[in-house]
Amino acid sequence: MKFKIFNPVKDKENAKEHLIRIKKGWNNQEKEILGQINKKTTIEIYSDEIICFINTSDTNGYYGEDHITLGIVDKNTETDIMVIAHELFHIFYWKKLKELGLFNEEIGKERKVEWELSEVTVYLLQKDLQFLWPNTEIRLYPETKELYEKVKYIWKNNSFEDYLIKSYEIINKTG
Repeated sequence: MKFKIFNPVKDKENAKEHLIRIKKGWNNQEKEILGQINKKTTIEIYSDEIICFINTSDTNGYYGEDHITLGIVDKNTETDIMVIAHELFHIFYWKKLKELGLFNEEIGKERKVEWELSEVTVYLLQKDLQFLWPNTEIRLYPETKELYEKVKYIWKNNSFEDYLIKSYEIINKTG
């Protein structure tokens, strides 16, 4: 993964310190994180072409086709790495859906219920991989709770591909 400072940033020195800290933390754990995601989902995630922008002017994480923007809350490297993994998985989640023919739009053009399913899926994955970020709370968006209740059993009892297919059957019936 490539790391860059998001422009415009007011305090470039502070942003550079965060970039160095986060890059070192990610590089130390990347192989383990990507291996664990692959083991759980069979998705081959590669980050060579992904850019992670460090943004000290925001506190949220975002993703696009080939980049992540990591907002900085504090100097908690474990949480930052968890957020990077969260956003990175989203990128490959949408690619997997396209591969399966379940989603044919651009990232960002999904239906609300498809966005909810993506967040529920990342939540379920990150809860299963909690040992990678043991001191970080993994939160479920409140607006996804209803869908979570419908698909959490599918997650536990099926392969990842079957989970996606069955979950899409549910969301296509309900909304």
